[in-house]
Amino acid sequence: MKKLILSAIAIAVVASTFTSCKKGSGDPGISFKSRKGRVEGSWKITEWIQNVTINNGGNTSTEETKLTDATYTMTEKEDGDTYVTNGTVQAHTINFDKKGAYDLTQNVTLTSSSLNGGTPNTYTEANTRTYSEKGTWNFLGKVDDFKNKERIVLNVTESVSNTWSWELVGGNIKWTEYKNTQKYANGERSNVMHITTLKGKEMELDGEIDNSSSSTVPGSNTNSEKGTWSAKLAQ
Repeated sequence: MKKLILSAIAIAVVASTFTSCKKGSGDPGISFKSRKGRVEGSWKITEWIQNVTINNGGNTSTEETKLTDATYTMTEKEDGDTYVTNGTVQAHTINFDKKGAYDLTQNVTLTSSSLNGGTPNTYTEANTRTYSEKGTWNFLGKVDDFKNKERIVLNVTESVSNTWSWELVGGNIKWTEYKNTQKYANGERSNVMHITTLKGKEMELDGEIDNSSSSTVPGSNTNSEKGTWSAKLAQ
């Protein structure tokens, strides 16, 4: 009888451990790998969707950005006009190191743009947009309605992006690429990602965008951005 009681206690402990692994709605009920172990590794961002409504001093516009593992589309709407930019994705990855470091890479080549469904303007030069960042990552604890380890915080320590400028040289346009590098103390700039699914070689994330600025200085505008984003990752 004593052995049966001990066995029952052991089973109950193991069962409670497995149950605690489920944080997001798409998480598995049972996992033999720790939550940190499931996040660690190299991930390809197969889908990224962001929808934002921007209010700039009473002028409202919307931006919808969608990246798959191969294509890029950005749709901007303002004052009755629709501006669409298309491109191809060369790289869109994020790596989570087991020691707590991470790095993100996004390389997109813009191919064309169009206004209100008109004839697309094809890009031939200065069309590559690159962005990378690195820093440290960790789980967040239980806050409000979020469970322990349901969210990840990325502490950005460095980000690098590019810009282009042009000048006329001998009647021809000459393009020059410039790199923009920003560095931060650990914890100075952070991004939070909510994990909705973490199973096998799949991870799904989402988040909200909601910021505004206002001033009582005469002539100042009230500006705001509000929206959502979501991402699907695969190994």
